[in-house]
Amino acid sequence: GYAVGRLGCQLSGDGDYGMATMSWWGMSYATGVVPTPSGVLVFPTPLFESAASICIAWWLVQVEQRSWTQRRGLRFALYLGLMSIERFSVEFIRVNERIAYDLSQAQLVAIGLMLASGVLALMASSQVKRTN
Repeated sequence: GYAVGRLGCQLSGDGDYGMATMSWWGMSYATGVVPTPSGVLVFPTPLFESAASICIAWWLVQVEQRSWTQRRGLRFALYLGLMSIERFSVEFIRVNERIAYDLSQAQLVAIGLMLASGVLALMASSQVKRTN
């Protein structure tokens, strides 16, 4: 769902793009909801986030049947941790305001969610394995 939502951000040009670039994958959002200046190319971070989300979903499906992921809450903890890492990373090239320690609000929230995913993973690992 997140991957599809980010594609919607890409198509509308809603302002969650990255910083200016001269890279081959730079894109212009001159007609977007929040337009870039004419001729300015920026990183298409919604595409990066969509691709990362699809990779994370694919990996979670692949490990779904592994015995170590059968503990209640562990897959959610993995999802939460991986998505937090994805968001923390992409924020380095996004144009969001830095509010503390040269980090954006989304990065600070991602750090909190990474810690929460670690706590959830520890709680799940201490459980007795589920039997179906």
